[in-house]
Amino acid sequence: ITAANLLCLITLLVVTKVDLFANLFNPNSQNVIFVSLLAMFAAITWIYLVANRAFLGFTAGEWVFDQRLGTPEQLTETSYSLKVAARSLIVIATGFVLIPLVSTLVNRDILGRWMGLELVKKA
Repeated sequence: ITAANLLCLITLLVVTKVDLFANLFNPNSQNVIFVSLLAMFAAITWIYLVANRAFLGFTAGEWVFDQRLGTPEQLTETSYSLKVAARSLIVIATGFVLIPLVSTLVNRDILGRWMGLELVKKA
């Protein structure tokens, strides 16, 4: 995700010929530069999560730890991709911290149970 974000940022800066550091150190009154960078990071992260999970059922990190989002049977359902997109949007909208923190504290995938699409161990 970091590499994809950096690649997109570099491409954006080369194409637009904008000085990133000048904008970061002297932002305008609405702080558009910070909002734009945050929006770009969120969008690229959402695309990564949805694309990998919709087609493979897992991201690279989940694959390493033998986890997947939902069961292989759920992957063939028509609502699977919509659930993946909604789940990713909620996690990103809550700042990547709130939902995972609550899930860790209760030792249960809260969002997964609510949406019917839990992180499960591959068997």
